[in-house]
Amino acid sequence: MNVDKYFVRRAVALAVLVLAVVGGFSLVRAAFGGGGDGAAPPTTPTTAAGEPAPTSTNVGTVPENTRTDNAAQIARANVPVLCYHQVRPMTASDSAAYVTEPSTLDDQLDAIKAAGYTTITLDQYVAHIKDGATLPAKPILLTFDDGSEGHYTQVLPRLQERGMVATFFIMTVTLGNENWLTREQVQELDAAGMSIGSHTWDHHDVTGLRTAKDFRTQLTEPRRTLEKLLGHPVTVLAYPFGLWNRSVVPHVERAGYTSAFQLAEKADPRYPMHSIRRIAVGEESGADLVRQIRGAFPATTPALAS
Repeated sequence: MNVDKYFVRRAVALAVLVLAVVGGFSLVRAAFGGGGDGAAPPTTPTTAAGEPAPTSTNVGTVPENTRTDNAAQIARANVPVLCYHQVRPMTASDSAAYVTEPSTLDDQLDAIKAAGYTTITLDQYVAHIKDGATLPAKPILLTFDDGSEGHYTQVLPRLQERGMVATFFIMTVTLGNENWLTREQVQELDAAGMSIGSHTWDHHDVTGLRTAKDFRTQLTEPRRTLEKLLGHPVTVLAYPFGLWNRSVVPHVERAGYTSAFQLAEKADPRYPMHSIRRIAVGEESGADLVRQIRGAFPATTPALAS
């Protein structure tokens, strides 16, 4: 046997073995967060506030050491929230502030989606404000007040076509009446992944409630009606006309509501969870609505940037 060739083969085999071991060690280090070249382990992207940036895996998680005081909750209440009312063809006596044409809603939903917004559920937003739970990038909450029939016949199909979700605040006095949602339709909205909240019994201004019976009729009983209908808790209220004051909040809390929505006023520093703001939507074009959203809810972190 040629000795020179023997030693060459041994040297080549040894080199291959060394490369295999080193390569395997590098793969193991990489798998467990280390870098084969001495680089630092990869870090989780963060927002300007120092919290983890939203990804498909951390949406819904609460970052460690997240503040839950009132000031922190107000700071997190910066997600756009839209307030719709009836969606149907307009008549001569209708106001564009309270009725949205189905074709206009098409334009608005398409514009919202094209601008990169992701619709979220009511539970997601409440958890975000209250505890700091992470939301998807560019979240937006769509809400529809009162419980008119068009929410089922006009709104639900359009949301489903676009893979969107929304919240429906129901006043229970109208359930089953002509041109209003039936109990079965409310159940179907819930089963379709939509959120359901209370809008009192008969759209009564809560600042005018005085007696225990008033609060029970307008706040407690509607919540119980919806909970019995749906089989799960209903703990969010939308104030009729967006009207509220500090004196009603203890009654709202005692009635079982952990949070409540007003309209365009700033969140109250004492009661941030019961003064979440929204902007009303009517017959604006999709482009105008997106501009309105950006003006009313300016982005404060990269996750919300346009």
